Amino acid sequence: MLRLVQLLRIITLSCLCCRCHVEGIGVSLGFQLLAGLCNGVMVTQKEKFIVIQNGSKGSFPCEHDDSSYYTVLWCQQKKDSERQLQLVAFSVDGNPAIIEDQFQTRYSVARPATLNTSLTINLGMVKDTAVYFCAASKAR
Repeated sequence: MLRLVQLLRIITLSCLCCRCHVEGIGVSLGFQLLAGLCNGVMVTQKEKFIVIQNGSKGSFPCEHDDSSYYTVLWCQQKKDSERQLQLVAFSVDGNPAIIEDQFQTRYSVARPATLNTSLTINLGMVKDTAVYFCAASKAR
């Protein structure tokens, strides 16, 4: 149960646009506090947990429901870095993703459409253990 609570807390942070959903958990989170700042884009991460064997490949799919949110960001939070988020990559509409230096060798981002993206770890290692989440933004 602790892992589920942690995941929901991280996903909550990723949904600064008011609503968020993690499939399989059956929970949608709304934020009255931020209601004046957005129109309620829904960011969905279909997988709640992904296990990657050492040396294997794994992907994290994500989608949102408002095409006016052009930018998608992928972040990582390691267990030992309480509340500290590390930007992994971001993608602005049809342009190639910008991946932060420390992630460039083994991580990639696919963005087949404005509303869909996925983060892939091409060669999983123990040090990649973390909570990953995506966020959608209107910023370009």
